[in-house]
Formats: sequence, structure tokens, C-alpha cells
Amino acid sequence: MGINIENPPVHGNAAALAVRRNEGRSGCLQESGQDQEGLELFRRALSQCDDDAWSLLIERYQGLVLAWVRNHSRHELAYRYHNPEYYVALAFERFWQATARNRSLVFT
Repeated sequence: MGINIENPPVHGNAAALAVRRNEGRSGCLQESGQDQEGLELFRRALSQCDDDAWSLLIERYQGLVLAWVRNHSRHELAYRYHNPEYYVALAFERFWQATARNRSLVFT
């Protein structure tokens, strides 16, 4: 499945994005218009440095990242050092660090 946001949905403000704030918390992603909306969140958070979009992005995908942490083959060893939420926060922090410096990101 390819994902393309050539014609992303237009949201007037963060309140419009907040409608989707609870989606994705279950750790599962569904194939639908949610893919487009998720990419729009990434675009706003990364390309436009939109703090509201970044917050919504974390809220939307933290469940998915937590599921990845819990299903990792070495999760028991990792839990000896930190709780699962620490690794989720670390993943988002490192993602931000890697993308904040990359101004050549293109969402097409």
C-alpha cells in the first residue's frame, strides 16, 4: 500500500486536528483516510514546526510505539532499566532530533 498526500485534507487549526486525537491509541493503525490525516500531522509538526500538531502526533501514535516496545524480543531486559513509557518518550525524542535538522523533508 502506498501512502500519498498530494491532496492532503485541509484543517483550519489545531482544533480541527484535535478531532482525531484519540485515534491510534490502541496500538493499531487502520488503512483509510486516517493515513492521510496522519501524514498531514507529520507534515504540520515537522515542516511547519507546529507545536499543537506535534502534541497530537505523540498522542495519536504513542499507543503504537508502546505496542512495539512491548512486543520487542528483548523487552524484559529493557524493562530492568526503564519502564516502557520511557522508551516511548525516547523514541519520539530521537525522532524529533533526527527530523528537526532535516529541512529537506518532502511530503508527496
